[in-house]
Amino acid sequence: MNYNRQWKIAIAALALVPAAILATGCGGDNSSGRPVGIVYTENNVAAPNGNAVLAFRRDASGNLTSIGTFPTSGAGLGNSLLTPNGTLDTDREIIINPQRTRLYAVNQGSDTIAVFPIHSDGTLGTQTTYSSGGHAPVSLALVGNVLTVLNSSMGPDDTVSTIPPNYSTFTINPANGGLSAAAVSTIALPVGQTPSVALPSPDGTLIFGADFRPQQTNPGVLRSFQLSSNGTLTQSPGSPLPLDASIFTGASAGAPPFVLGSAINPDPSKPYLYVSSPLAKKIAVYRYATNGMLTFVASVANSGAAACWLRVSPNGEFLYSSNAASGDVSEFTISSDGATVTQAQAVNVSSDLLSPATINGNPWQIDVDPSGQFLFVLTPRDFNLPAGTTLGPGNTLHSFTINQTNGNLTQAPTSPVTLGPAGGQPQGLLAI
Repeated sequence: MNYNRQWKIAIAALALVPAAILATGCGGDNSSGRPVGIVYTENNVAAPNGNAVLAFRRDASGNLTSIGTFPTSGAGLGNSLLTPNGTLDTDREIIINPQRTRLYAVNQGSDTIAVFPIHSDGTLGTQTTYSSGGHAPVSLALVGNVLTVLNSSMGPDDTVSTIPPNYSTFTINPANGGLSAAAVSTIALPVGQTPSVALPSPDGTLIFGADFRPQQTNPGVLRSFQLSSNGTLTQSPGSPLPLDASIFTGASAGAPPFVLGSAINPDPSKPYLYVSSPLAKKIAVYRYATNGMLTFVASVANSGAAACWLRVSPNGEFLYSSNAASGDVSEFTISSDGATVTQAQAVNVSSDLLSPATINGNPWQIDVDPSGQFLFVLTPRDFNLPAGTTLGPGNTLHSFTINQTNGNLTQAPTSPVTLGPAGGQPQGLLAI
């Protein structure tokens, strides 16, 4: 994406924070032998077999140390132009199973899903790749033994394929984590849509999505699907749903009505979806019914520009947005019933991309670890520089500690760490 232009929308990455897991003070193994205190991302190198998962161990202060690079036997999908249509405007490219024994990662440039065994120290074993059931997989959701794959059909440098994007589901082999040879269910979208995420509800019966800039010109829409235990997807009543018109009033009047994503409250008794309309600089709240039907509740201003991805803390008390154009992260408090969000803080991550002297990268995906103590921010490099600016390091991964009382963020002492190789644009972020 080109966040040097004011109009860039970004979908606050639809994301469901995993259930809380007790972490040891310095990361590594817990008493069960399952890995904790590990952060994963992909280097997203577009060359054949160039993509790889990068793994880091997190210490008690949030500092990160590399523990390995693990090839995915596939290709990423770069965007040298960082133009506005959505090659990299996606979320949930990396997920794990609840047992933390398998990791799933997209190969967006080769139409496959890589499945890795996870060792107790967080390193990965030899992967196996499976067909994604479409073109350019960008987002994954695992519920029981059903994996939902979102295939965006986006090409390099934000070109749009003539292949329809789709949501496809596969059954998972419990023995090795592998995907079934054929999709159980596929829902195709019209050619030209720009879907960005597949996000499960806390009880696993619903999948939420967002098309942030359909047909490259039309308003963005939210989607919801009912997911059966056997993997059948059914679009919910009222889906797809354009963003509510009241979001684009007042100071936001005339802003392009785009949406890039949302985050979900992890408490199933608080059925709320939080959605970003980045060009309107608003966070919207939607209530969802048991059948997935969405109802608009309210929207609030976000000081950040181009808020692209959202995460909710595991306790459901705080909401965070990464703001690609203003180079910061916004923190919001969430009311006890989940229906109201209020901005409390904005913390700088990198250069302000609206008037920079040096560009250090766009704040992109974010994730909160399951303990709720740490937040991580991925900042891929923007190669499309304005005149008079200098290419900064970019391709970095930032660590923040979270104040457990008020949710405020403090950057870790050795943050950020630099990601390689130099020609990649890292994509996807998962903290366990």
